[in-house]
Amino acid sequence: MNSNNFRNTSLAIRTLGWIACSYRPLKVHELLDGLSFNYSDTILTPETKIQKRILDLCRPLVEEGPRTTVNFVHFTAKDCERAAIIVKGFHGLQIYAYKFWYKHVLEYCRSLDQHHGQFSPELMAQLELLLRFSKIRDEASISGAAERAEAKVPGLEVLSHTPKVKRLISDVVNFHNQLDRECSLGISSEVEMSLKLCEADPTHFSTIRYQYLTACESLLENRNLERFPEINQKDLDNFRSGCSQSTFVCRYIHCVFSTDGFESASRREKHESQHQRRFRCAYFNCFSFELGFGSRSQLKKHNEQYH
Repeated sequence: MNSNNFRNTSLAIRTLGWIACSYRPLKVHELLDGLSFNYSDTILTPETKIQKRILDLCRPLVEEGPRTTVNFVHFTAKDCERAAIIVKGFHGLQIYAYKFWYKHVLEYCRSLDQHHGQFSPELMAQLELLLRFSKIRDEASISGAAERAEAKVPGLEVLSHTPKVKRLISDVVNFHNQLDRECSLGISSEVEMSLKLCEADPTHFSTIRYQYLTACESLLENRNLERFPEINQKDLDNFRSGCSQSTFVCRYIHCVFSTDGFESASRREKHESQHQRRFRCAYFNCFSFELGFGSRSQLKKHNEQYH
């Protein structure tokens, strides 16, 4: 190894060390100044100052973030593998399926119950494949919970001979019903699409949706070729032309835009402000006090009309 390679390797290791051990994300100029100091160079001079191009030694492990900070790229080999599959157009039905698959199954079950039909063995085989995504695997709890859920989810009687499948669908229906109830009470929030939602879901479907959307949004960022060097530009262009208009879905699950989103994160944030309704009327006895408004202009219009 020549002296140049040795120096570059040493700088790359020190760069990763500074990023890993800092108490907050370092700004680029802070990191570069820190790298300039070592046991033999304790004074910062034009000769000892490190140039920004040194960060290229650590790519794609590090990236520049907001407000000129630098941090580790939050993508593992598994994330890159997932993105490489998604960018080729696979799993495009994911968002729709997450929201509506169980509703189609319920309609089918109710139709069978009404017309005394027989359950399709092909569909049953596919539903049994979904059992691997359930977080509850204990046989006794599956059977008992399925019996308790029968009254709560009408139409599933046709699945009584398959308690595992019945339990899976009951869990998913009850989970989404709970989200709808929280929405009606005004306690729904964008956290519904976060990892917290993934933990509350009795299946792994929310986690899969979260990972899929995270990968899609990352693929649409400007610096995605640095993050995913194994993905070629042609695949990225094809992905963008097909998905870029609706990838940034609303993070409020009950919203119609949670399955058909926006072309950018900024447009989504503007839309989501309508859900947050952070602007409240100053009069606590006003009919709109609890409800609030999505924007300052809406609050102003309300004040002009009623106060």
